[in-house]
Amino acid sequence: MARKTNRVKFEVFGKEMVAEEQYYLGDHTLPTAQSKFEWSEEMVEAYDKCKNDITYFAENFFIIITPVDGKPKRIPIPLRDYQKKFLDDSMKHKRILALQSR
Repeated sequence: MARKTNRVKFEVFGKEMVAEEQYYLGDHTLPTAQSKFEWSEEMVEAYDKCKNDITYFAENFFIIITPVDGKPKRIPIPLRDYQKKFLDDSMKHKRILALQSR
């Protein structure tokens, strides 16, 4: 199935962005690897924070998409203390043995 190429406007960090690229099922929040964006200074800083701190990344960018009144709503996933500890430990240690349920 061929993907459509669209010119799409969307908001990132309060600034309007325009991208012309292919998206999965037309969802502009799921760009392909070939997507090109103009990076603002704020986006670069957030990228650096995410690269260096997995807890920051998880708290700010892990989301659940749930339908509300027929429209998708993005809800951030609040992390519990043991989840934060697990993420930190996974970055510090090469191997981790964890007994966890789904």
